[in-house]
Amino acid sequence: MNYKYIFFLPALTLVTSCSLLTSSPKEAQHQMELSLHKIKTDLEDFKHDLNTYEIEHHVLEGQVIDIEKISTHNKKTLSQISPARIENILSNLEAFEKHLSMLEKNQERILRDVVQLSTHANETSAALSQYKNEISALKNTLEHPNFVSTEINTPFDEQFYYYTVTSGDSLEKISKQFSVSISAIKDVNEIQTDLIKKGEMIKIPKLD
Repeated sequence: MNYKYIFFLPALTLVTSCSLLTSSPKEAQHQMELSLHKIKTDLEDFKHDLNTYEIEHHVLEGQVIDIEKISTHNKKTLSQISPARIENILSNLEAFEKHLSMLEKNQERILRDVVQLSTHANETSAALSQYKNEISALKNTLEHPNFVSTEINTPFDEQFYYYTVTSGDSLEKISKQFSVSISAIKDVNEIQTDLIKKGEMIKIPKLD
């Protein structure tokens, strides 16, 4: 609220009266009209400020009432919580914390088991791969009696199979038997011609 209007109105009236005494009638009338217009404007502003103040006061009263209601409700709610109920809540909270701790320990145990299972799976996979290679080597031995496998603890180069030439063998026959080109067999054995001798051991490149 603007209180300046309360003190301004008497002063304005006094100044206007003094001006009228020293002016002509026409000027005095004009001055009076201006003064009255100013007074009316100030009164309207004063009424507006007063109305605003009343609205703000009403809003504040409503807020105070709401705060008092909330405070009363909170006090009533707190008074209804008995010490036994508070103790029960604390007990439940403690039980929950213990259960959470147990779950964390179980999670750690499960993670350790997973690591052990993963290690065991890798070892099993390696063993199966070794057995597969040995079975493949035994199969080749059965299919090719003159074939010497490098998979069964032999000191030969593991990149090759080793074959002992028998009567009737040729590079063409051996290449078809192992699905390897003649030129590949000749290259790894440094053979210049297509002639091979009975009892000769030659290397056969392994296919990837």
